[in-house]
Amino acid sequence: MEVERRRTIGVYLTSHSKKRLMGKKVRVFKTFVRRSMNHRYWDPVPCLAPKIGWVVGFRSLQNGVLRPGGDGEMPYLASVQRVPCMLVAFSPSRSPQKVPLDAFEVL
Repeated sequence: MEVERRRTIGVYLTSHSKKRLMGKKVRVFKTFVRRSMNHRYWDPVPCLAPKIGWVVGFRSLQNGVLRPGGDGEMPYLASVQRVPCMLVAFSPSRSPQKVPLDAFEVL
């Protein structure tokens, strides 16, 4: 059985720079959209117009392949790579959007 290597892609921020960004206003140019069929991949999609929001957190998204479970087991995601992202809230009443770390500017 061959083991797949996990890779992390994207831009990296240190914990200090993440703390400094929390609560700041940013202009966003792309957001992540999940594509899935037999796999799950997060693709950056350009916004129709730049949006302004607040940074509320950071996450790591997983790209991978959905594998069927064995007898009586649930299907699972075999992770291939991780994609770091930033959570940006555009409205207090809506869920934050996942934004690539290279698709924003601080205001």
